[in-house]
Amino acid sequence: MVEYDIPAIIHVSTSCNNCFHTTGAHYLNADTTAFMQLLQGDLFKDFPTLRFLIPHGGGAVPYHWAVSAAWRWC
Repeated sequence: MVEYDIPAIIHVSTSCNNCFHTTGAHYLNADTTAFMQLLQGDLFKDFPTLRFLIPHGGGAVPYHWAVSAAWRWC
């Protein structure tokens, strides 16, 4: 995907984890969980130009991006 400059999409539809229910805030929470796991992992060290589309979690991403940036200052 990086080679062709094609973004990946994170689109959660359900979960095997019983703590995530599939109604209400599930979509925002699940997409945000996936996004945060990617941020906190080392995926971007190997693929720094990798891009994602996050349809449901878009509203929470700026908040978490700021929190992640703040962690780097600690």
